[in-house]
Amino acid sequence: MIRNLHAASLALAATALTGWALTARHARRLAAQARIDPLTGALRRGPFIAAAEEKLRRTDNLAIAVADVDNLKPINDEFGHAAGDLVLAATARRLAEPLSGHLPLVGRLGGDEFAMVYVAPDPHDLRALAGRLREPVDRAGLPALPAGVSFGVATCNRRATCTLARALDVADAAMYQDKNHHRAISRTTSLLARGGRDRHSPGLRRPG
Repeated sequence: MIRNLHAASLALAATALTGWALTARHARRLAAQARIDPLTGALRRGPFIAAAEEKLRRTDNLAIAVADVDNLKPINDEFGHAAGDLVLAATARRLAEPLSGHLPLVGRLGGDEFAMVYVAPDPHDLRALAGRLREPVDRAGLPALPAGVSFGVATCNRRATCTLARALDVADAAMYQDKNHHRAISRTTSLLARGGRDRHSPGLRRPG
């Protein structure tokens, strides 16, 4: 009888421990889901801002960058939303690659916009990254998807009068300059291909 009670107690304890382990695992999974964007694997906006501010308080020689996927809606319209998701996921993977010997902090601010914190980045490495972001995205057995990403960077040092909000504003402005530059090149190329004239740019003609 005592042996049976002991065995029953052990079984109950094992069941309780298993339930606790499952509950703890479920809690960790929920916590991760609250922090991580499931599509891209990047941090969600809130957790990214908190982690970036902490990094800014503790680390010198940082670069804050903003990246925005160009023409995501036309990609969704022409190839489907799964293709757009593929471009977003590929962009996040490229942004998360080590740069100048350090792993960056990557967050998805929302929609097609990402923000990163890079430690002691080499300017050449940043330019190379900007180039890689514009490489087509491969699809198994299908034509590659066009990937255009506008990219802006602001340097930030905790000893300077620099806040994350200000650095993001500066990087965002640089990103929009980059985006407008690409649009101007794209429009000029399109006009030259048509041999026509844009009513908004009356002085632009095809040479020759």
